[in-house]
Amino acid sequence: AKHFNLDKQGLALNGYDPVSYHKGEPQAGDPRFQVDYQSVKFWFSSEKNQKEFLKRPDRYLPAFGGWCAYAFGLGTDKVEVDPKSYLIVNGKLYLFYKDFFTDTKKLWLENESELKPKAAENWQKLISRE
Repeated sequence: AKHFNLDKQGLALNGYDPVSYHKGEPQAGDPRFQVDYQSVKFWFSSEKNQKEFLKRPDRYLPAFGGWCAYAFGLGTDKVEVDPKSYLIVNGKLYLFYKDFFTDTKKLWLENESELKPKAAENWQKLISRE
């Protein structure tokens, strides 16, 4: 949990349903459908999605603890994300920082083949040293 991008209450993905990303569009979760997984709280938009997560939680966990994938491609900085700026690549959820001037998802896509392995390497460095 200490490496996950969480709010002050320990909630992941800004309250978005992790299963919904894999179904085409992120949906806000509902606290009635909460799962505590490895000390991280996830909310789901429906009981169906909650049950689906419980069957295979590793499938739905975001890459890099829910921090910006592009930032990890550059180093080991934990950068906040826009929960609506995402990609599903080979079944894995990647999240990105986005504001009016910067769209890191676009930057990632311009050089994904180089950034993706660097991000994975930098993430491993971060979690192994802390």
